[in-house]
Amino acid sequence: MSTPSWLQAVAKLAPTVASAFGTPLAGMAVSALETVLGITGGDGSTDKIQEAIEQGKLTGDQVAAMKKADQDFAARMKELDIDLEKMQLVDVEGARQMQVAKPSPVPAVLSIIITLGFLGILSAMLAGVDVTENQAFLILIGSLGAGYTQVLNFWLGSTRHSQSTASINAETVAAAARK
Repeated sequence: MSTPSWLQAVAKLAPTVASAFGTPLAGMAVSALETVLGITGGDGSTDKIQEAIEQGKLTGDQVAAMKKADQDFAARMKELDIDLEKMQLVDVEGARQMQVAKPSPVPAVLSIIITLGFLGILSAMLAGVDVTENQAFLILIGSLGAGYTQVLNFWLGSTRHSQSTASINAETVAAAARK
């Protein structure tokens, strides 16, 4: 629910490119996909990419080109010494450090609102509320689902974050042992 279907499709074919969305490198990712999909005159948004992928008319050549673009993108990131996972980890850690340095009730209040909203909508659906004809309701479900995922990641950490933290801790211990 948290990741749009078109981006999930991109993640399957071009995981490195997909991981750049939501980072300062999103523009490079958009440009790479526009080139692969033959989109000209793109405005920097993902609307045309989303439309092209959701139409389900990707050719075999486009799929192969998307995989090649992912390899090229990964090579370019390595060449520029950019670690996308580390970039995302720094973003999450920054939010947590801000909360430690200058505690605010706002994250907790927003977390409660998002959680109650998400669970409330799911309860309504389980109670039989028909949402298939209500576009606003569907948008709200998607937004709350994405928000709920973010809330859990903020307060509990994500698997990727836990793995990265474990890796950083292991490197620190190894460096200390060498001294």
